[in-house]
Amino acid sequence: PEGSPFAPRSAATLAIYARRKITFGPTPLRQSGDMGQQIAHSYGPDSVQVGSNAIQAAVMQFGAVKGALGAYFYTGKGGGHVDGSSPWGDIPARPFLGLSDEDRSGILDIVSEALAAARQA
Repeated sequence: PEGSPFAPRSAATLAIYARRKITFGPTPLRQSGDMGQQIAHSYGPDSVQVGSNAIQAAVMQFGAVKGALGAYFYTGKGGGHVDGSSPWGDIPARPFLGLSDEDRSGILDIVSEALAAARQA
């Protein structure tokens, strides 16, 4: 949100990308467009909220320590039970939603102009 670059991808993530033959470009979060398409907003008489219901959004915005992403349990092919925890974790926050100081200033200018116009009407 403030123009700071994201933390670089870890060696583990790059290794997984290589195994899966996943490529990525210079613009994070835009490869599939999913994150941008799942940003939503709501508003009330005195508030506005912007967020995302994308499953990965909270981890992107706030990061996650190892173990924070939960555990899994399923029945394997032979009928045996398999359980474990997510291998992901220690993911740095890469905020994609928010406002810079410049954004805040611009929003205040727009609201001030709208209020001034409403008073004159």
